[in-house]
Amino acid sequence: MDIKNVVVAGGGVLGSQIAFQAAYCGFNVTIWLRSEASIGRTQPKLDNLKKVYIDTINLMATKEGQTPQNWANGIADFETFDKDKCLTQVESAYNGIKLELDMKKAVADSDLVIESMAEHAIAVKICKIYRKSGKIFIFALCKLYMEKQYCGNNVAT
Repeated sequence: MDIKNVVVAGGGVLGSQIAFQAAYCGFNVTIWLRSEASIGRTQPKLDNLKKVYIDTINLMATKEGQTPQNWANGIADFETFDKDKCLTQVESAYNGIKLELDMKKAVADSDLVIESMAEHAIAVKICKIYRKSGKIFIFALCKLYMEKQYCGNNVAT
């Protein structure tokens, strides 16, 4: 399966990082969020990630940055590092991430859905929709909306 469209369910610390890195790597990324308030909490995280990536890339372009402890392999391989290309990728990633409140709309064209929400938030929101426990959120989502997509989650319990 060719994965192009990624949905991250949740835009907290982990979800926003997964979304930003996926977008940086060239995927079309949508973050599904529970509420307008979630957008207000997620956008500053994305703003900060943009700054962190830019700062990291600028460091990688220096002699000090070209050391194992400062190199970020997730941003570029050492042998093929191109500062300008990486900075362009950051802008594309930042500008390309979509924030969506409608779950059905968010997953409609997705190839991969990654769940990254607080388990309590899943239970509260999704139980209202599916009348199922939060732990089976991703499986209920896959069954209801997806035929061709992959699903992944980070549920720890």
